[in-house]
Amino acid sequence: MINFAAATLAGSWLNTALYVSQIIFSVWYLKNVSMIRLYRVGICFCMVADGACSIVVMANAYMRLTMPEVSLGEEFWTLPILILLTYLSSTMEQSFFVYRYWTISRNKWITAFVGVLIVGHYACAIVTATYVFLYPIVTQGSLGLKFTIAVATICTGTDIIIALALAWTLSTIETPFAATKSLLRRVAFYAVSCGLTTAATTILMVVLLFTDLSAFSVVFSVLGRVYSLTIIVNLMMVRSNQQTYQGSLSRSRRSEGPTAPPAVATPIFFNSTLDPSDPVGKSFQGNRTAETHHVQYPPQAAASPHPTTNSSFTSAGLQY
Repeated sequence: MINFAAATLAGSWLNTALYVSQIIFSVWYLKNVSMIRLYRVGICFCMVADGACSIVVMANAYMRLTMPEVSLGEEFWTLPILILLTYLSSTMEQSFFVYRYWTISRNKWITAFVGVLIVGHYACAIVTATYVFLYPIVTQGSLGLKFTIAVATICTGTDIIIALALAWTLSTIETPFAATKSLLRRVAFYAVSCGLTTAATTILMVVLLFTDLSAFSVVFSVLGRVYSLTIIVNLMMVRSNQQTYQGSLSRSRRSEGPTAPPAVATPIFFNSTLDPSDPVGKSFQGNRTAETHHVQYPPQAAASPHPTTNSSFTSAGLQY
């Protein structure tokens, strides 16, 4: 029991460190990056929800340390709240990535299927929290334990499906430009990395539930913060790569020299429309395989080795 209480305290410390990191990254991103209102509200909501969850994590650790007479299988009122808030963070993260998938692919069937999984996993979380609140004794083979495994399994499967769908969609976008291909490969890698990170954390939590309850307590305490951090870290990495891509375009144009014949560039079309709610024109909606680059040159510029393209491509569904 002492070891479990100490692990709960360690989990609260680790959770606090991750939450402070989340606040720093989120505030920096909100102050320095333009984005549509939906994502601004979402980032703020995640900070509030994770702040509330962090308070409950600390309360749970305090009660474990100050009430040593409570048995290991007996749970406090904090556990149902932790379940709801933790899986709320996972729901927000999955909603973010599935919306990103929708804006790029417009595949309504996969989007709807993943949406059902997201709603289903949080519905199971509500059922689990309700059961644990009514029956706070959790033992091996209990219904509360089975509900916990079911929620974690659905959550993990949803993470993997979203990551693979995003990676596949980005990999099938066709472009003749090397810089664009590199950008798409990196964004696909980030999508898979984020999805597999959250899925691996959830799987680890389920394994520890059967092997080491002390370690399980630590992982469960920080699970929500891991989900929220994947959102803000993914946004920051995509922004960094956009800046690199824009820089490569600028260098390519400068390399043409001041005497290079002028090129007249027409917009790059992806069978798409811009989101009218985006004040900076950075949300992209389009067909994942339909990319057409229209570049027109005067007769004397036809031989130019560095065609000028519209740099608005960098906003094609990759920055929100």
